[in-house]
Amino acid sequence: MSQVLVISGHPELDSSYTNKVILNQLGDNISDIEVRRLIPCTQTTRLMLKRSSKR
Repeated sequence: MSQVLVISGHPELDSSYTNKVILNQLGDNISDIEVRRLIPCTQTTRLMLKRSSKR
């Protein structure tokens, strides 16, 4: 079986019912799946950049 990578870039994933349903259904029905969420990464990066620019 091939591996599946899902990249989620929804900016408000916690409040998006449809996107949560899609990701849950994929996770429940595909055994070899990896879900990466981009938005938490970019939010962390922005915070790090803001902190470093204040120095």
